[in-house]
Amino acid sequence: SWGPPGTPISFPQVILVFAVSVALASAYEIFGSKIIIPRLRVSDIVIFLGLWGLAVILWWSEPVSPTHFNPPPMAPNHETYPNSDALIFDRSAYHLLSGTGFSNQLVRRPLYVGMLAFFHALGGLDYEGTIFMQILLLAFIPPLTYLLTSKLSNRLAGLMAGGLILLRERNAIELSDRIMTANAKLMMSDMIAMLGIIAFLYAVTRMLSTKDRSIWSSMIAGACLGLTALVRAQALILLPPLLLFILLEKSPLKIRMKDALLVVLGFALVMSPWVWRNWNLTGAFVLDDRGEEKLLARNYSLDPVAFPPTLPGETEKEYSARIKREMLAFIIEHPSEVALFTSNHFFRNLATGTVYIAPSISDDLPRDLVERTYFWDEWGGMLVGNNGISIFVTMMFLA
Repeated sequence: SWGPPGTPISFPQVILVFAVSVALASAYEIFGSKIIIPRLRVSDIVIFLGLWGLAVILWWSEPVSPTHFNPPPMAPNHETYPNSDALIFDRSAYHLLSGTGFSNQLVRRPLYVGMLAFFHALGGLDYEGTIFMQILLLAFIPPLTYLLTSKLSNRLAGLMAGGLILLRERNAIELSDRIMTANAKLMMSDMIAMLGIIAFLYAVTRMLSTKDRSIWSSMIAGACLGLTALVRAQALILLPPLLLFILLEKSPLKIRMKDALLVVLGFALVMSPWVWRNWNLTGAFVLDDRGEEKLLARNYSLDPVAFPPTLPGETEKEYSARIKREMLAFIIEHPSEVALFTSNHFFRNLATGTVYIAPSISDDLPRDLVERTYFWDEWGGMLVGNNGISIFVTMMFLA
């Protein structure tokens, strides 16, 4: 089962965000553009802090329901204890706090584990205090989205993007009992990775939009990507396109090479300590533990249920090399199967992505919307009633 689509934003919420964004953008045109300080407008600072503060208030005040990753409080102390992946991250964070360290083991999501240890140190050892510290950081997602979208388009678009993403996360927390997805009140790395990607894109946008680039702008872009890769290694896929884009710019070759090298330098500076540590342990380039590698090997096989077993006497390095060879062999030998399931997932994600923003023109609140709309049940891809009109209008608006 692929599970239902992610968390939606209701039609009244979209209207609210649009109205507030238009009002704030109009106020800026009248008053804000006249009040500036070097390189940054006061109005941008106010909007940035306003979105951050509002995110903290709304996300923290919204109760989260027990899920697979945060079961109900348990005896004897009636405390919430994380489960599954969240348990792995939190246990590793406690190892840091206790001084045990990582005991010469590969660590899943190393930077997030370090962040969790820091959150525990500031907020205490209980779940609520730690999550509050996490929300203080994650609340930068809406204002950074505002800055990024404003840079790419205009201030009105930035306000709308920041407002929509703020309310969508609030809905994710509210509907955590109905829609299984990561949210700001779970000890999961997804939201931190999202923050890192947005920060990386903003740094890249600022770098590419500046003619006289400083050394720091290119290095910061690379460093943002490196830090994000230490949260989710999949972010590494963004480095080659960025370097290619820089090298294809219409500028002297010397400048293009310099910018590309500075991006790589910023990336390497934050990655190299952890890569060197893992290299000494395994003799291979690896960022995380072997969990996702095993998952990929299971999926790219004729038996996508069981993980490939370790052979007798096989070392971890040998096991890793073998399952990589088996994955490559499966892709070569079964190209039609690989093309089928990857395209299925791709188009399924495109289809479900259309129902996130106001999939129904109604006055439903988020929970009512999910309960009354068939998208979050066994949706077969058909559109009924005004849902098709609503989705078409939403896509036209976003375009």
